[in-house]
Amino acid sequence: MSPLVENSDVVLQMIWQSTIVLALASVAVLFLLIVCRYHSEWRKRHKDRLREELSRYFYAAISSPDSVRESSLPAVKRRNMDVVCSIALDMLRAVKGGDSDRILALLDVWQIQGYLLQALEKGRRGEKIQSLTLLSLFGGEENLRVLLKHAESDDTYVQLAALRGIATQYDTGHVETVVEILSRTESTNRLMLADILRHFGEEAALPLARLARNAEQIDVRVSALMALGMIHPLSAVSAILPLLQDANEDVRAQTAKALGEMGDIRTGAALARALTDNSVGVRVQAAQALGRLRDEGALSALAERLGDENWWVGFRAAEALVRIGDKGISLLRSLSGRQDAVGVMSMQVLAEMAEA
Repeated sequence: MSPLVENSDVVLQMIWQSTIVLALASVAVLFLLIVCRYHSEWRKRHKDRLREELSRYFYAAISSPDSVRESSLPAVKRRNMDVVCSIALDMLRAVKGGDSDRILALLDVWQIQGYLLQALEKGRRGEKIQSLTLLSLFGGEENLRVLLKHAESDDTYVQLAALRGIATQYDTGHVETVVEILSRTESTNRLMLADILRHFGEEAALPLARLARNAEQIDVRVSALMALGMIHPLSAVSAILPLLQDANEDVRAQTAKALGEMGDIRTGAALARALTDNSVGVRVQAAQALGRLRDEGALSALAERLGDENWWVGFRAAEALVRIGDKGISLLRSLSGRQDAVGVMSMQVLAEMAEA
């Protein structure tokens, strides 16, 4: 037999052996995938059954007049504690007062706080966020120290969970702490800080007003005003009203917006004066605020801004006149016959109203 034929036989044999090996490997991989899929589906079914079973104890804890006792509860393995936490968070978002206290008492019997502390040390991001949220609901100085520690986390989402927990469950004395922590980040996100600060609630109105007036960073001042707008406490109106004259235009604009959201009609005159501010942003926010207040005393001031050099100011002024009601709409109709920017803006907004 020639060497060429012998070499061909060897090559064919190697190809055949390789094919068999690849086929066996494919079968093995397929088998492994099937096993993994089956295990995943089994675990999901197991978790669903466990969730359904444990949920009954949560509902029983809420509805029963008796206090929760360890003897009346099943033991929960550590690997299933995440199910307990998930059920608790879902229910705590929907209940308040005594029902919330009963759920926390149930978690206490299951010694959930120890699990949460371990999850904070070794868990993934989602587990840490969940743990911080639940720990904050228990309150207490020890949990506060844990929250403050994780408020310094390099992970933004973990940091936010800790800060929200502080703002939601602890008193307004920690407003400055939250601001100070976030001020050390590379940049202060105004929306993020405002969202955290608003969780302190109406009791934080005056501390937030002080921040708006006195904080060194403009971002912090603006965030405090944004938070006040979200909370809209009337108790802070007089404290921030002078900020319509602030040197910074972002502060003036956000003050106008916050005052409109607070809804105190007594601020109408000051907001009407802000319609002549040299900043477009301030004029826009003042017009919108007057619309929210439905202040009939501002009709003429708004009408004067219909022909503003900035189109958005004119549009927001016309929009505010519509929101004020019949008198504002009648004024727009009387101005719509003019052959200038005021008439054009009046006609445009009235046409949009008709389409709506």
